[in-house]
Amino acid sequence: MSAAMTPRFEPLNPQRHAGWLMGPHQGYGFLHRVSALEVMADECHRVACDLPVVWWATGAETLGLSAVIPPGRDWPLDSDGAWLGTYIPLMARIYPFAPGEKDPNGVGAYVDINSPMVCPPEPSPGPDWQPWFDAQGEVSSALSAVLEVLRAVFRARQETIALGRALQQLQLLNPLPWPGGGNQFYTLNLEAVGAMPPPVQEVFKRRGWMKAAYAQVQSLGHLDSQRSESDEWSDTASSSFISKRKTD
Repeated sequence: MSAAMTPRFEPLNPQRHAGWLMGPHQGYGFLHRVSALEVMADECHRVACDLPVVWWATGAETLGLSAVIPPGRDWPLDSDGAWLGTYIPLMARIYPFAPGEKDPNGVGAYVDINSPMVCPPEPSPGPDWQPWFDAQGEVSSALSAVLEVLRAVFRARQETIALGRALQQLQLLNPLPWPGGGNQFYTLNLEAVGAMPPPVQEVFKRRGWMKAAYAQVQSLGHLDSQRSESDEWSDTASSSFISKRKTD
């Protein structure tokens, strides 16, 4: 399969994917196909060292964190797809898999069947390729190790959703200007955070939310450092939180 193909994630289950194989890691070049990557709250302060991170709507009533690249920019990768940043986000490390809810027909995971790191039923491309399921449809040892990691990532995602819900309920987010419109992004309103009652601030600190919230704001400095004379939008974006602008 070509790495240039559009990602196509589907629920992983033994009937649909009997005989499929997972191959060796092939770098992070797949990120060239996307402009955003989901980030977990407990890793936000690390991702923020390399990339701008924003809040965005993942559903009618839920928000998620994502690392994003502005139009015309690219991920911190070399020509071979090796990561050049200081920290590799979890969702990049677990690709071509992604966590999901377990259902009666699946195993609680999704897989990008267009990834060059997976192979449909056919003669094995080599000794490094491992089956997802055995002949009886049971999860293989290789896939079992992957699923254990995915369950941990899923729990981290639920905590991130809980933080997003709290930020919404407390009205702690401001819209974030972004070139070309499209998805509506949000950033933390620092003045509103400072006005939170002390008991609420203690909850945020205890759950690690305060670190994630402030890291998200600080990450937007990457927009300012990457701008060029033609990137007038980045001045608008950066000033909206660096100057701690009040909610309209």
